[in-house]
Amino acid sequence: MMRSLWLASIWHPDAIPASEGEYARDVKRWVLPTIDLLLILGSFFGMSGGMPTVLIVYNECVSRTAAALVLAFAVGCLVGVAFPRLWALEFAAKCGLVFILLTYALLATGLSASGDQGRWFISGAVAAAAVAPVWRIIWLGRERRRRIASKEE
Repeated sequence: MMRSLWLASIWHPDAIPASEGEYARDVKRWVLPTIDLLLILGSFFGMSGGMPTVLIVYNECVSRTAAALVLAFAVGCLVGVAFPRLWALEFAAKCGLVFILLTYALLATGLSASGDQGRWFISGAVAAAAVAPVWRIIWLGRERRRRIASKEE
């Protein structure tokens, strides 16, 4: 079973075609999983303390639920990137993650614009954190189109 998991993982030497290059290999094997692990870690902290901006705008239940959703989406992202055949899971989880991150950034922007100046940095940082998942969503779409095109040939 462990051998099967290894063969199916992104870390297997044959998981990424040489045609994708070293850059894609490093990003898929190290950068994306690291981002997902950091989001998982942050979500664990959010589970106990909530997401402060959401807490201000809504309530503790919504804040903790948002943190739980980030955790679920980040785990889905990690599983999807670790096992390329589960690309659809990664795609769906990335979409959910982007939605929550950008919603959080908009809430922080709204609070900043209404006088809570300390939230501008948080707004920008969370929006910046959404860039990698958006970029990966686009990348997954391109890979899917290439797979479809190669099957049609």
